[in-house]
Amino acid sequence: MTNMRRGFTMIELIFVIVIIGILAAVAIPKLAATRDDAKISNIIANTRTALGDMTSYYTSQGSTVWSSAKVEDVTNVPLQNSSCTAATGTAISGSSFYLCTQDSGTACIKIDVNATDINVTTQGSGTAICDGVASDPAIAAITSGSTKLGGQSVKR
Repeated sequence: MTNMRRGFTMIELIFVIVIIGILAAVAIPKLAATRDDAKISNIIANTRTALGDMTSYYTSQGSTVWSSAKVEDVTNVPLQNSSCTAATGTAISGSSFYLCTQDSGTACIKIDVNATDINVTTQGSGTAICDGVASDPAIAAITSGSTKLGGQSVKR
């Protein structure tokens, strides 16, 4: 009887390593693109949520409360100032807020708020995430005009 050792040959191991390398070469770029798509979706969703929160707060509280409200009273969306740092404690009316990418700190959306309306504009063209946000149909519809808050007649 011969004593045979069972195991993988070197050529079989090399084939497995090559196949794993090919799969990794395909999967890693897809993962990076998926992360960018998630960031784009997050900025778009936060923009829509912030606008909805602002109009709802204005309608429910009236223009007198709106003029002194702070950003954290109005929405839970993490709005930033022009340097992409948290804008907590900032008065909502008469201010500009930004939605930024986390990786580069580039502002993709600018929200200008005043006593009667909200204007949304896209910023930061040239970055993949901000270009993706600007090309989205929902953002194009939001930035095409201003969002009215109900005028000065809403008093509570």
